[in-house]
Amino acid sequence: MGDGNNKFFGDAEWFAVPPFNGSAVIRQSYMGPDTCLGNVLINLVGASSANLATSNLYIGKGLSLVNNGSGVIVHDNGGTAIHFIGTDTASYLFSGSGSSPSFINIEMNRRGGLRLMSPLSFTGTLQFTRGIILSSVSNPLQIPNSAVISSAWDSSYVDGPVRKTGNTPFTFPLGRNNVYAPLGITAPSSNTDVFTAQYFNHLANADGYDSTQHDVSLNHLSRKEFWMLGRTAGTSNVKVTLSWKTSRSSIVNSINDLRVAHWNGSTWKDEGNGGTTGNDNEGTIQSLNTISSFSPFTLASTSTSNPLPVQFISFKIHLNPNNTVSIQWLTANEINNDHFEVQRSGDLFYWTNLQTVVPISTGNYSYVDVNPVNGSNYYRIKQVDIDATISYTEVRMINIQNLTEISVWPNPIINELNLQLPFSKGLIEITDEAGRILLTSVINANHMVIQTEQLKNGTYFLRIRSNERLFVRKFIKL
Repeated sequence: MGDGNNKFFGDAEWFAVPPFNGSAVIRQSYMGPDTCLGNVLINLVGASSANLATSNLYIGKGLSLVNNGSGVIVHDNGGTAIHFIGTDTASYLFSGSGSSPSFINIEMNRRGGLRLMSPLSFTGTLQFTRGIILSSVSNPLQIPNSAVISSAWDSSYVDGPVRKTGNTPFTFPLGRNNVYAPLGITAPSSNTDVFTAQYFNHLANADGYDSTQHDVSLNHLSRKEFWMLGRTAGTSNVKVTLSWKTSRSSIVNSINDLRVAHWNGSTWKDEGNGGTTGNDNEGTIQSLNTISSFSPFTLASTSTSNPLPVQFISFKIHLNPNNTVSIQWLTANEINNDHFEVQRSGDLFYWTNLQTVVPISTGNYSYVDVNPVNGSNYYRIKQVDIDATISYTEVRMINIQNLTEISVWPNPIINELNLQLPFSKGLIEITDEAGRILLTSVINANHMVIQTEQLKNGTYFLRIRSNERLFVRKFIKL
């Protein structure tokens, strides 16, 4: 790439096409780093290769590598690195019939994150500075025996599966939703053994791992998070280390009562407390037992300490014949619970609080949304602890089509309010902002006219009830 210190402000594409019976090489210069602020595409055919390691390479967007030849794409200089930089979410992709690329060092410094569209592997150091690597089951981050992870934290980790090969102790750099949640294993016995791990920041019960089924030695399990750890290849048994942090795990106030819990297919088993680090705010716990079968793991407590907060057993919604939506949820072990909020959204971005619900001893709750919107209605329950810690249920959706809307005009009004209704029976109430009923009228036609001369200038609410449904509209009197 010339004399080095090149800076490309758009996308950069390099195609290596060797001459007949010859070869071609794309190579960085030794004279300085190269920076591309756009996407980088490297395409090899025939006996061509690409060497990306003679200087640091800074990539501002995505990296797409294609190898349909007999050559290689390599980063083989331990003194340099491929640096992913930039602000939006980019992608890494490898395709072609040739050999997979080989990298030594990578720095993740991309604020918007890097989505893996192909498995990504390296043999040196992966430096986490900022930004999240988004992996998947088919496209994991792959870490061989000799590779090193450095400096993962709350703003830079892997959201998705991480696959580790080797016989050294390892801490998986996992996280989700802007929290770093590492999981560790002791050294496997073989350098060819493979373990895969992933972090989830919701109740394991929601994924079918029944949190009511546990050893009698356990008082309760975490209601906020769990980890999946699988032995992908080999036969090694290891001890497992879980982490906690109050900002993601809720209250830890008795470290001695903490335990590692492991789902065996039907029950959460107490794997003991083999030692801890840290304090009530942040730390780790290693299993006392060596684990020989692998599945979900989570934090647990042998006492009512370490509340780890409310446990949702179920959350259901149901569309009624009159187009209202019934919402039901069931909880257990409501330790330090302050209240619930029933929330609805039309786009999964903006959420409206429909109702605040105080705790009851039975843990069996219900609410009816009498005024859903036409189209998609997404629901969730927000749970708030007395220390303001928040957790959520999974999101449920109901789609309502052809829901007739009510027309109210004009707004603002002078002395007369018109209503066009999809029904001809019901009750109309007009209230002030304090909820006091000022006017009532019986619905006896699809078109109603309400006289409002007696109302003072101000803001009012129109409440329309029909067939167990409630419609509320706001209007202004001038």
